[in-house]
Amino acid sequence: MLLLLLMQGNPDPEALEWFRKGEALIGTEKAFSDEQADQFAKAVEIDPDFAEARYNLGLVELRRGRLEEALEQFQAHIALRPQQPQAYFLAGRALLQLERDEQAVERLREGLELDDSDVGAWSDLARALFNLEQMEESVKASRRALELSGGDPQLRYPLAAALLELGRPQEAAQQLRRQLSLQPDDYQAAYLLGEILLQDPERQEEAAEWLLKSESLDDSDPRLAALLGDLLVSLGREEEAAPRLSRADQQSFSTLANQGVLALREERYAEAEQLLRQALAKEPFHPLIWGHLGDALAAQDKKREAIAAYDQALSYDPDDLKSLVNAGVLAADGGRQDEAREYLERAIEQAPQDGFVHYSLAVVLDRLGEDEERLLALYLKSLELGEKRPLAHYRLAFLLAKQGQPEEALDHLEKALQADAERFYPQLLTELRRVRSDLDSIRYTSRFAQLLDQYRQEGTPQEPESPPQPPPR
Repeated sequence: MLLLLLMQGNPDPEALEWFRKGEALIGTEKAFSDEQADQFAKAVEIDPDFAEARYNLGLVELRRGRLEEALEQFQAHIALRPQQPQAYFLAGRALLQLERDEQAVERLREGLELDDSDVGAWSDLARALFNLEQMEESVKASRRALELSGGDPQLRYPLAAALLELGRPQEAAQQLRRQLSLQPDDYQAAYLLGEILLQDPERQEEAAEWLLKSESLDDSDPRLAALLGDLLVSLGREEEAAPRLSRADQQSFSTLANQGVLALREERYAEAEQLLRQALAKEPFHPLIWGHLGDALAAQDKKREAIAAYDQALSYDPDDLKSLVNAGVLAADGGRQDEAREYLERAIEQAPQDGFVHYSLAVVLDRLGEDEERLLALYLKSLELGEKRPLAHYRLAFLLAKQGQPEEALDHLEKALQADAERFYPQLLTELRRVRSDLDSIRYTSRFAQLLDQYRQEGTPQEPESPPQPPPR
C-alpha cells in the first residue's frame, strides 16, 4: 500500500507540492490512478533525487502492472536510500513478476540483510528460489515466512510444492491438510493434495475426494476434468467419469483412451476400438492401451488382430500378464496351440501363483499331448490356487486313474459330475465304449458304478468345453 513517508532531506519546493497532491489521494478512489501516478512523476521530474516520490511512484506503477517503470523507481530509491529495506523488497517483487528470478533473489536477500522480519520478502524469495529449482533453499524461505506470519495458511501451498519437488510427498500432504483445515475452499491446495494422493495406490478414493472438492470450487480447467475422468474410470465409477471426460480436451491421448475404456466396459466394442486406435495414433507406447485394444478386438471375434494388439503391448512391456494370458487363450481358441503354449509358459513365469494361468496352460498342453506329470501338476496347482474349474477335476480323474490312484481319481470325477453332470456324463459314456481307457483302473469299481447310476438321468449330450476365457482386465 502507499505510504505517508517521513521526509528526509530538503526536496525541491515545487516537487514537494506535486508530491503532496499525490499523497492527498491515498485512501481515496483515485489511489493508484493515472492522476496520482502523474503527480508523483511530476515530483520526480522536477527533483530526481526525491527518494520518497520515487518510492510512491514505484508503488503506483507496480499496482498498475507497469513492472519495468516500477522497477526503475525502486532501483533509484535504493541508490538514494540504501539503508531502507522496503525498496529492495519491492524491487525483488517486480523482478519476480518479470521472471528475472536470479536478480529477484539478489535484491530480496539484500533487503533481508537489513530487515529479516518481512513475511512478504521471505515468501517472494521462496517463490524465486522455487523457479530457480533451488528447492532446499525455497523450503527454508517458506518455513521462515510461515514462522513469521504465525502460521498463515496461504503460505503452506508454496512450501508443499517445494517439498513435493524434493520427493517428500508425505510432508507436502501434511502442509496442505493443515492449510485446508483452515481454508477448506482453497482450490489449488485441494487440487495439489489430490495429485499427491493419486501417486499412492492405496489412497485413490481419497485422491478422488480432494479432486472432486477442487472441481466443486472451479470446474473450468480441462486438465482437472481429464485427471478426474482418468481416476474415476480406474475406480470403476464410470457414470461419474463420463461427464468429466466430456469436459476434457477431446483430442488428447488420455481422454480418447479413457473414453475407449468406458466404451469397452459398456460393451460398445466397435466404438471402443475406434477410440483406442485414435489414442494410440497419438501416443503408441502404452502397453495397457494396446491391451485394451486387444480386448475390444477379441470381443468382436477379430482374433488375429487382437493377438497382434497383445503382441504390441508385450513389445513395450514383456511382463504384461493380461496380454500374455489373453493372447494365449485366443491362440488356443484359434487352434494355434504351439503359439498358445509360448504365451502361457511366459505367463506362468510372471505369475506362478495365478490359478487361471495354470489352468489355461494345462488345457493347451493337454491338447498337445504334453507329459502327463506336467499336466497333473498344472491342473492340481490351478485347483490349489482357487481356480475351481470342473474340467480340471474331470481331466485329473483320467490322469490319476491312469497312474493307478483310483480313490483320488474317483474323488475328482465325483466333483466334476457334481459341478456339471450334463456336460461330463455323456462324455463318460462315450469313453466307456472304448476297448481300452485311461479309466480302466476305476471303471469296474462299485463306486464308479454308483456314480453312473446317480447321474444316469441327469446327463445329456453337449458340445465339448470351449477354450478358457480370460478374466476381465
